[in-house]
Amino acid sequence: MGRQISFYLCETMRAAIQSESDRIGAKLVTNYSSDVDSIQFSENFGNDDQQGRLWTQSPDPAHFDALRRSIKKDADFDSETGLWVKRSSRAQFERYKAAKQEALANLVTANRKYAREVLGAKIEDPDDNVT
Repeated sequence: MGRQISFYLCETMRAAIQSESDRIGAKLVTNYSSDVDSIQFSENFGNDDQQGRLWTQSPDPAHFDALRRSIKKDADFDSETGLWVKRSSRAQFERYKAAKQEALANLVTANRKYAREVLGAKIEDPDDNVT
């Protein structure tokens, strides 16, 4: 059974994870390892270097739980993105989140235009009411 937690990867979060890992002697790896005692510390999600994740399959949850507590300390959970965010980096996170939403909106617009031009689809556009 695997355990995981996702978070907004700011310098404060990175420092909290690294210092707790050093303190408890946890074995962090950047890529999946068959060593069940290791904890994968992914510093990006896909191509997004602002999202991090800790993941392990270790049967002993002690190190993972200690790292999870260090992530949640002085942090809030953003249910919209599913990420834990340190309170000290909340403003930075909100700018990141707004940029992601804008990029998604632009992608939807581009796909809508593609559907009209290439596929000849008739799609209702709430912005310009043209089909």
